[in-house]
Amino acid sequence: MSTHHFGFTWLVLCLFIVISQHKDYETMCVRPRRTYSQDQLLSFASNIPKDYRIPVELYKTLRAHRITKHQPTRRGCTGGSSVRKPIPVVCGSRNKYISGLYMKRGVNYNNLTQVPLTSIRSLPGKHMLMDCCLLNTRSVRNKAIIVKDYVVENNIDLVGLTETWLKPGVADAAKIEDLKPNGYKLPHEARKKKRAGGVGILHRSNIDIATKESVTFKSFEYMETVLRSPCKSVRVIAVYRPPPSKENRLTCKMFFEDFTVYLEQQTITNGCLLIIGDFNFHVEDVSDSNAILGTARCQ
Repeated sequence: MSTHHFGFTWLVLCLFIVISQHKDYETMCVRPRRTYSQDQLLSFASNIPKDYRIPVELYKTLRAHRITKHQPTRRGCTGGSSVRKPIPVVCGSRNKYISGLYMKRGVNYNNLTQVPLTSIRSLPGKHMLMDCCLLNTRSVRNKAIIVKDYVVENNIDLVGLTETWLKPGVADAAKIEDLKPNGYKLPHEARKKKRAGGVGILHRSNIDIATKESVTFKSFEYMETVLRSPCKSVRVIAVYRPPPSKENRLTCKMFFEDFTVYLEQQTITNGCLLIIGDFNFHVEDVSDSNAILGTARCQ
């Protein structure tokens, strides 16, 4: 053996002795790779307690080697993984400081403006004026926009409506919403058994009006309300008298009798009285005896 070869062997032996004495010698040794079958892995899993949670580092190692895979949830999607779409996140640039005030969750009362209020009771000698009118609509179901525009353009506070042709209950709720301007209400009385007919009072919401229960008369329809104000109360009554015909078998005599009874009931109640309506009398015809008699009864 040559001197050169002997020196090299001695150097390798020294290195082996130094490495074997190192504390991490076991980790520096190359170990053979172990392999497991699926049944063996399942048997290992059956022995793991249910409440056992693997360490985070071990879980990351398993994911890095694609041994385990995180299963995403279906949160935010009802169609499953086939139609899953990412949920976009939008971050705004909202300023947390407004006028030097840090805005926390809740209500910032500094944004409110106090409006000075004046009670009508503190205005003696002044009266609240109202614009009122009467419309015989012959069905508001197909004239909702026309009536609505008329009320808004003329700034009318209270409108008596006859022949509304509205149905009882909530059947025509959508028609009523189309008819009412913003800030208005429409209490109405529909004809119970037959079509057509019906009366109502369209008024501003800030007007205090209460509807009274009505008694049925065969010869006419009406709706009685009470308008209440700090000064006095006014009974506003909308009336519709159908014209006599072979179909309804009504007569002027029947109306005069029924309406006289109703007026007698009104004379014993307090407050002012305002009757508006369509009586189907041609008062412009001086030769119409029924029109003359009807006008005298109302007076």
